[in-house]
Amino acid sequence: MYQLKFSYSQSIVKDLMSIERSRAIVELVPIPAHIESDLKEQAKLKMKL
Repeated sequence: MYQLKFSYSQSIVKDLMSIERSRAIVELVPIPAHIESDLKEQAKLKMKL
């Protein structure tokens, strides 16, 4: 059986927790309607290429 040979340093754990905390905040913040419509339009244009 394969055994992983790595460990998490305290610095890496701190940085991962910071990233996760930021991700959770971003998920909770609503996107303003005009920005959402702009993003959808940009996605449609890219799909046509």
